[in-house]
Amino acid sequence: MKKAGTCPAFAMALHRMQSLVPLVITHSPGEFWRAASALLRARNAALLADRQTLTRQGLSERQIVQCLALRYGLSERSVWDIYKKPAPPPPAQASLLSLPGTED
Repeated sequence: MKKAGTCPAFAMALHRMQSLVPLVITHSPGEFWRAASALLRARNAALLADRQTLTRQGLSERQIVQCLALRYGLSERSVWDIYKKPAPPPPAQASLLSLPGTED
């Protein structure tokens, strides 16, 4: 089992979050909000991937929730809430042959 804070995706998300400090000062709130929500989606995706790994190792859901809460610095309730959220749909890919703002 990994120690708290050793998940590569979480470490990368934390590094990116720390690099957002200048963004807060120099950019609009909308830009910061989009960046912060992208980091939360990355953290949640890493958490769900860790859940699958721990499930394959034979841990019970309760043990997994306790482990992930410690690993990601969240409450157990927050981990359960992340479980309940539906996965976001993948972003639509733009056609390479159409120009932005035009219909097919």
